[in-house]
Amino acid sequence: MSKMSTPITNSILPSTWKDKGIIAETNDWIACHKPAGKSVAEATHFLKQAGVKFSSVYGLDTEIAGPILLAKTLEARNFLKNLYGSDGFSFTFYAWGIPHKPCPDEWTCDLSIAWDEHKQRSYPSLKKGKKAVIRFQKVQTLGSYHLFKCSTHYLRTQQLQIHAHFSYFDILGDTLWTTDNHLVYLEQLKQNIKNPSSKPITEGLHLALTEVHFTFNEKSIKLEVPLPQTFEVFSKTLARYLPEG
Repeated sequence: MSKMSTPITNSILPSTWKDKGIIAETNDWIACHKPAGKSVAEATHFLKQAGVKFSSVYGLDTEIAGPILLAKTLEARNFLKNLYGSDGFSFTFYAWGIPHKPCPDEWTCDLSIAWDEHKQRSYPSLKKGKKAVIRFQKVQTLGSYHLFKCSTHYLRTQQLQIHAHFSYFDILGDTLWTTDNHLVYLEQLKQNIKNPSSKPITEGLHLALTEVHFTFNEKSIKLEVPLPQTFEVFSKTLARYLPEG
């Protein structure tokens, strides 16, 4: 059984992580809350200041906030990597989006995804792509905007943006698959102005990882973090001006 070790203090983390920090830690692994805009590599770099060599178990796009998991031993790394590769993890995301066609309450998207080395971006491909599956569930509607719960067992770069766009909706703030990133302005909500002059209510990709589940040493592990503050600001502002569906 993995034993709890002396925690790595949040003092080694950069000031931009002040509202994040260590979620959980054992002698075998450590989990921390990565902010949006920071890469997994940056997290690993700062955590290495504690004198332990870490190895990330899975990737998480720079634009997405959420739990990341790092192995502290070679044995743990091998076990967790194998577990991850055999769909032994489950991930839960939430995303605010706007449909571009009638959208069901629940559906599954299984478009295979490939990586374009020249363009440095992912794209859907039946011939060159690798397996990727996401289950979508609509959980809240405010006006024409929807909050979706997105569940998967394996993460591929830009997977959620691709599966959302090529099924029913675009994630707010996505600049990869739409020329209109659908940012929302207060003027639009108040007066239905098409070309507002103010700043959007919130910026960036409206997508966050909130839960990670896996089993280690026959013990069920749940890494859970709250939605980013921007989600709360966004949903409260929408609720003030738009009817709930």
